[in-house]
Amino acid sequence: MASHLLIPFSSTPVESIAPTVSHLQNTFTSLKTHPLAYREEQLRKLYWGIKDNEQRLIQALKADLGKPCFEAKVVEIDWTCAEILYVLKNLRKWAADDKVDLPFLHRLVLSPRIRKEPMGTVLVIGYVLARAVS
Repeated sequence: MASHLLIPFSSTPVESIAPTVSHLQNTFTSLKTHPLAYREEQLRKLYWGIKDNEQRLIQALKADLGKPCFEAKVVEIDWTCAEILYVLKNLRKWAADDKVDLPFLHRLVLSPRIRKEPMGTVLVIGYVLARAVS
């Protein structure tokens, strides 16, 4: 088995979580992450990160979850990449301002719009259950 090619799992030290969250919040507050171009770039980097590491991901899915190569490629990798491309294709449309339906005279004077803006950062915490390998 090619499990020796996998990077060994290491948990995130609890004391590093607060500084990381603070850094992400500061980055958000600096408005660096607000432009759509920035978010599109991050999605492209994620896409190519997955594509460039496809074989390693397949090996990890096999070692960790027992997924066959074909299933890992089609269900996990190709599906995720297709979703990223779908989001890239639609992001600008989804982020566009919405018009507010008001009486004609109000629209002439006010021109209201609903602006969709990022709300902040999200902390995702995950864990891995160890599995005995025979």
